[in-house]
Amino acid sequence: MILGLMQNRRSIRRFKTEAPPDADIRKLIEAAVAAPSATNKQPWRFLIAKEKKHFKIISGAVDKARRNLIASISPEYQSEFSNYSVHFMSFQNAPIVILPIYRAFQGISALVKKSLPEKEMAFLRQYEHDTALMGVSLAIQNILLMIEEIGLGACCMTGPLIARGEMEKGLQVPKGWQIAAVIAVGYPDEKPEPPGRKELEMVTRWL
Repeated sequence: MILGLMQNRRSIRRFKTEAPPDADIRKLIEAAVAAPSATNKQPWRFLIAKEKKHFKIISGAVDKARRNLIASISPEYQSEFSNYSVHFMSFQNAPIVILPIYRAFQGISALVKKSLPEKEMAFLRQYEHDTALMGVSLAIQNILLMIEEIGLGACCMTGPLIARGEMEKGLQVPKGWQIAAVIAVGYPDEKPEPPGRKELEMVTRWL
């Protein structure tokens, strides 16, 4: 049952050193591209990092960004944030990292007259960005579910995005594309307890 697959999935931060075969990674991307997207624009691409040089680029950018943030935080919170932000680096424990990237495709904003007020144009551009982000997010969820299905483990991380600009530059992400997340992938070396979930009554409102 798909519900059981969803409920059994865990965020894995400890991995075995052995890397999954490329065939399994292709299965993940095959699942990703089966996701729906607005007007079937498929606003996604997927970067696969396996080599040390790419891990070095990502980890270097994230560590630099988090240290800059630590230095900018009020002294009474620095230690707490420093301990917390270490988790932004946990992708280093995985043998493979998948970086989904996305691009907002101009649709309505390319059709409207230039006389449209800037406030409304800004809304349309944000709308198109959010639509693309929604599409790649659905693709990411497919990846995570397929990972559970084939016996791998993963942690989908947004913490590293504090260094998104530097990562995109170092990895030569094409202009106009953005990294949506950092997904650490490998064979799990831990079995976390189920996280707490809010009751349905707390998150549901019948209209």
